[in-house]
Amino acid sequence: MNNKRNSTMETLNNIKTDPKLISIKTLIDNKENKILTLPHFQRNKVWTKKMKDDFKETLKKDFPFGSILIHKKADSDKQTLIDGYQRLSTIEEFCKQPFNDLKWNDLGVADDYFVSIFDENIKKYKSFQKFFVENLKEIKNNLDTYTIVENTILQIFSNEKIDQNQVFIKASKITKEISTKILEIKSISDEFQNKQIPVIYVTTFKEHGVITDIFTKLNTSGQKLSKYEIAASDWENIKVSIKDYEKSQLAEEIINNLKNKYDYYEHNKHKTGIQMNKNFNDIVFNEEIDLFELLFGFSKVLEENSTNLFNKTKNQKIDIFEEGFELINYCLGGTNKTFSKLNDLFIDKFKTNEGLVSLSKILLFFKNVNIVTKSVNDYFLEDNTKILLGSVNNKNISWGKTKNDNKLLKPSKFQSISFIVEIFKSVFKNENDFNFNDSDNDIVKKIIKIIKDEFYIGHHFIYDTFTDLFSSSSNKTVDAIVNENKFRYSDFIPKEEMKKVIEEVIRKYNNSVSHTVRPKIDKSIKIIISIAYNGIWNKNLNNHNCNIDHLIPFDLNKKLNKKIKINSLGNLALLNSTSNSIKSDNDLLRLIQENKFNKTDVSNWTFLEENDFKLFSFENKEESEVEKDFEKLANIRENEIKNKLLNFLYKN
Repeated sequence: MNNKRNSTMETLNNIKTDPKLISIKTLIDNKENKILTLPHFQRNKVWTKKMKDDFKETLKKDFPFGSILIHKKADSDKQTLIDGYQRLSTIEEFCKQPFNDLKWNDLGVADDYFVSIFDENIKKYKSFQKFFVENLKEIKNNLDTYTIVENTILQIFSNEKIDQNQVFIKASKITKEISTKILEIKSISDEFQNKQIPVIYVTTFKEHGVITDIFTKLNTSGQKLSKYEIAASDWENIKVSIKDYEKSQLAEEIINNLKNKYDYYEHNKHKTGIQMNKNFNDIVFNEEIDLFELLFGFSKVLEENSTNLFNKTKNQKIDIFEEGFELINYCLGGTNKTFSKLNDLFIDKFKTNEGLVSLSKILLFFKNVNIVTKSVNDYFLEDNTKILLGSVNNKNISWGKTKNDNKLLKPSKFQSISFIVEIFKSVFKNENDFNFNDSDNDIVKKIIKIIKDEFYIGHHFIYDTFTDLFSSSSNKTVDAIVNENKFRYSDFIPKEEMKKVIEEVIRKYNNSVSHTVRPKIDKSIKIIISIAYNGIWNKNLNNHNCNIDHLIPFDLNKKLNKKIKINSLGNLALLNSTSNSIKSDNDLLRLIQENKFNKTDVSNWTFLEENDFKLFSFENKEESEVEKDFEKLANIRENEIKNKLLNFLYKN
């Protein structure tokens, strides 16, 4: 009964994990018999010699290390390695080729003695070192150290006459010095096969695709892999010829991005501990790349042209720009759930009559995606649109203490993707919509004009941000654009609907933000303040920064026993740095009376009439009066801010 219940629970949960100790020999045999397979995405990355040596020491001393993870489908005997490739490949290499990473210095011999064996001929000794290590690596079975030494001596004296007795003497002396160390290495290698190591078997019962998420969360290699790298294990059926790629500027950029990637791994292998067993010269020689390499190279082009829409990767030379892969997938008609079949989309769209994949057709598609991406990116650089991203008169606002606090805002990842995908599908309904004698910059200008004339991107950016439409990691909105042609960004948002959303954002902010610590301004409030202060600080702005601060000082709330919502939007104002320094924690009304501030200027940046200035005064007032005036101040200013936002959006 218990077994039946456990089986039912496993099926309902879809996943069963089973930790075991498995002999190294069993794992190697399973791999050789193709019971255990390695995903394509792991095969190119290997450990450096130092990393391998460190791990061998861990095994020799029986130190603990992370488990190997193996995936099994409940209805199949086949197994797939999902984590532990570097460990398993190092173990396998040492068991089958124990001398593969051997260097002469590893043998620990006395150089002076060996030089004397070669009659003080250092050049001959160096040659012997080189060829002996190479010959040793070639030995698969029946290790005979003397024979390898003898053959190496004959090899380095091949162009000279040498007495056979001299060969015997030299070989005997050398063998005596190194045979113990060589046999020790071989013995350790043989013993390794009997060792048991920790393995966790992960069995899935139905939704096997979940293993992708498991890998990305549990990967211990230090190299975070995207779902596209993992999916690439099924993309091996596509090879793209890059012969004469220099004829296309876009193709050159793609290939150059690949060169940067492979060169980075080669130059930094000792720092990262990872090296590629493929290099850029292989690409040049074969005049061919695979689909993943093609997409990686182009995604890096998109990364450079979308800096206002997406965050850059940490290491631009090697990190996956996932947003680029998403864009390619969606613009081709794929969905979030079908990304693993992206190779099929490429075959359907770009195959030639000869059954090959056409690079020229792919490049035309890539060019269109790149142009639309650049158009949407540049649209958000326009003065009126940049305001939406937390800018005042094209200068960043100082919202907080860190650089990240003060960066321009960006649409969310999927929000930006949805902008690009909908405009791409609207603009490029067929490939002849534009005169391709035009330069790319001319086409970008035309598309930006289309965005302004036919779409409400800015309105939807605000509305969708305020309603948290893209807060989920799933991308149902983009899926709907692709699957059902549910285009939304050409739809007008009524003013009353926008007004309700703005009011709700302000209400939520005032009620949720802490009033005991200085506020961290959220994205929605930054947008509201940026738009509200559009045009306010025109004078001398080039010489000043703008800072967010309180009209009634933050510290006053402590004296009032935290009775007022000091961080309410209605108490926040945007001041240039000079004004902010003068005001500090002083009573603003007193500063006006002392002629340190001009009444008209204060009216402009507080959004208050002169007869309401008394509301932000707090000196010589009873606490109850301060509380009462604060509430009026917040209400008046929040209504003014809301109206300024609506007037900006619906001025026509």
